[in-house]
Amino acid sequence: ADEALNKQNRMNFFKKTKYLFYYGLYDFKQIGDSLNKEKMLSQLQYQFYKQKLTELNSELNKINQMLHAKNFDELSNRIENYSTLIFKNYIHNKQKTVKKENFEYKKYKDAKQFDRFINRYPIILSTAFSLMKSIPDGFLFDYLIIDEASQLELMPGILALGCAKNVIIVGDTKQLPHIPDKNISKGEMGIEPCFDYVENSLLHSVLKVYENKIPVTLLKEHYRCHPMIIKFCNEQYYDGNLIPLTKYDEEEDFSIILIKTVKGNHMRFQGGRHNVRELDSLEEATIRDKVFPRDFDDIGFIAPYRAQIKAANRYMREEIIKDTVHKFQGRECDGIIFSTVLDDKGGKKDIEFVDSATLINVAISRAKKRFVLVSAVDIFKRSNKEISELIRYMEYYTEASLYHESQVISVFDLLYKEFSEVLVQRENKLRESDSKYKSERIIASLLRDILKEETYKKIEFRREYRLKDLFNDTSHLNEEEQKFVKTVARFDFMLYYKMGNAPAGVIEVDGTAYHYSNDQKRRDELKDSILRKSGIPFIRLRTNESGEAEKIKGLLNSILGTNKLKND
Repeated sequence: ADEALNKQNRMNFFKKTKYLFYYGLYDFKQIGDSLNKEKMLSQLQYQFYKQKLTELNSELNKINQMLHAKNFDELSNRIENYSTLIFKNYIHNKQKTVKKENFEYKKYKDAKQFDRFINRYPIILSTAFSLMKSIPDGFLFDYLIIDEASQLELMPGILALGCAKNVIIVGDTKQLPHIPDKNISKGEMGIEPCFDYVENSLLHSVLKVYENKIPVTLLKEHYRCHPMIIKFCNEQYYDGNLIPLTKYDEEEDFSIILIKTVKGNHMRFQGGRHNVRELDSLEEATIRDKVFPRDFDDIGFIAPYRAQIKAANRYMREEIIKDTVHKFQGRECDGIIFSTVLDDKGGKKDIEFVDSATLINVAISRAKKRFVLVSAVDIFKRSNKEISELIRYMEYYTEASLYHESQVISVFDLLYKEFSEVLVQRENKLRESDSKYKSERIIASLLRDILKEETYKKIEFRREYRLKDLFNDTSHLNEEEQKFVKTVARFDFMLYYKMGNAPAGVIEVDGTAYHYSNDQKRRDELKDSILRKSGIPFIRLRTNESGEAEKIKGLLNSILGTNKLKND
């Protein structure tokens, strides 16, 4: 009897020793009380945040001191200046040996004149289409640099390759590809997939043909966008490999702005897809100055459809640069306004065109100082692809006055995520598993396997998440539910989006004996009611049933956009 009492109501010697050595806790009577234990956990989390911020600031100071001691900025400027001087000196010396003369358009390609021409003008700029016409027959450049190769069609690209001894191909497979003429006939004979000129740009074809046989370099250093702008692209599309070298000024105004248009069917189809309501929303007095700051050198307005650009030309100021996202690739402006055009009238093909990774990546990364998204929200949240990720990101980081505050808060902030990982690592070292219940350990293992699949990579999960950590506003709940949220109640598994950490769903694991007690039934009913009122999808997995993997995937599929779109 004494042994059983010790296991259930008292802390054994091993636990006391562990808590003392690892956490410095010694008042075990306080720890035994569940409410005091929760208060203590909150204090530990706060202390962790405080200590972690101190460590990060200390590390940052050490790095800055090292850079200052090594004269990093001075050396960088010196290297840049020397490189420029060497290049200018080469051009100057080259020109001293060349006789200055004027060349006629029709004669400069003659064999007798072209050598003198190329010495005078050692760098030639041309489109891939025109390059062969710009040089004499048989002439080969020492080097050919092809920029924006992802947008270059394969056939003119191959013709350009025939004009050089060496080639450097610059492009990004994560940006917009070429737009092929799909009416082109491939003929009756089969074409190797790598040379399919409808499916492949020059960049894609070269990568498929040579695979790992040629050097491929990722240009990691990013000099264009404000750090908060490129942060989304970096995390969403480049696995965090980019190194932003732009400066971050904490006192400057917004770098990202989300403008949600009023619900309604505002898109029109006459003359092409356009949405004047999105243009009108930019002129509201409360946000106009933030969208059109006077100190910006240039502002660009981009949209997926040409008809929206035509509408913008009628409604917006002349000095604003207006073009489609496809035409804006390779360009930049201090401020970029991206209009998505679509609302609930949009169909499946519209969503596939607008809500694509390459289009969104290009649209965002055109902005140097400020990115403004003006859009309806519901259709993209149902699609749950790129723009829904962008909206979650912007809601998470943007000032509250620019978007509607949701009833639920983010699952946890970045430091809290790191705190969670530290706890898991500690538990593993102590040989503690995910849960004391075998059923929950099984579901945790199953979830890890499922969330590794490409389809579900947006989602992560956290065990034993407290209800009171999820809600910052419980006004939508009744009195009993509000009291229940303030208790030590927890969800077995909280699913959340990696981008923005917004809650996505809940999984509860019900043991056949424990969950049939009247008290637990009521607790379960309260949880279910709170989740329904808060709009958070959930499932209950009972240990006397089967098909857990299919049920979990069913929940994930409903979260990630299997909701039927119009015309689907």
